[in-house]
Amino acid sequence: MGTRLSEQKVLVVGGSSGLGLAIAKAFAEEGADVTIASRNQAKLDAAAAEIA
Repeated sequence: MGTRLSEQKVLVVGGSSGLGLAIAKAFAEEGADVTIASRNQAKLDAAAAEIA
């Protein structure tokens, strides 16, 4: 886990799949506090578990 973005907050819209999910993962790996948004609750829950 990186620390370049520690203490930074990011919001990724469409973060439950595809490019949005990849971006959310990259931010999380760099230490950011990531919030993801999606229209599909089931996909959102799965993505959150994958990122955590």
